[in-house]
Amino acid sequence: MRLGNLTAVRPRRSLIESEVQKLLTGCLIAWPPVDLRQIVHYLGLKYTEVTDTPDGAEPIIFTSYVTGYAEVFVNANRPEPAQRYSVAHQLGHYILHAKSNVLEGIVELKQNWHSTEDAPPFSRDVYEAEADIFAVKLLIPQLLLKHLPKTSRNLNAIVDDFGVPLLAVIPAYNDLLKKIRK
Repeated sequence: MRLGNLTAVRPRRSLIESEVQKLLTGCLIAWPPVDLRQIVHYLGLKYTEVTDTPDGAEPIIFTSYVTGYAEVFVNANRPEPAQRYSVAHQLGHYILHAKSNVLEGIVELKQNWHSTEDAPPFSRDVYEAEADIFAVKLLIPQLLLKHLPKTSRNLNAIVDDFGVPLLAVIPAYNDLLKKIRK
């Protein structure tokens, strides 16, 4: 799709699915809920819960450019499903975007800017969409979802079994329904 001087590309779904599968396989995760602490440690990161933050503060991954050491800081004041989704979203950024220019491969530029804040809004949308897709696919892997008993495939049971917010379940559930109907 062309928009003025920029060419936008859709989220890289096959790359996302491949990266999620590598994590699940590497961590030997075979049943919900997906253990995010195990994944964080597998990636060589440290997981730290913080309680002295505002209730709405999102998790962040901080990397020291001096030492190269990275740590996930999680707001323990938020509900657990929201914490899990936000950590998975940040892991998506870390895996998909941290080692390259945030916009590399997402938007081809014919003009320069110095930060993502200067970038057109739709480019940040693709960047965030990739992290959202990653979070849903990591927290609710299709392979695990397919193997649930049919009685556990209602939305509320999936929310409980996978430990995620309801809004995260809907895209995964829709994907499952498409695959079942094929």
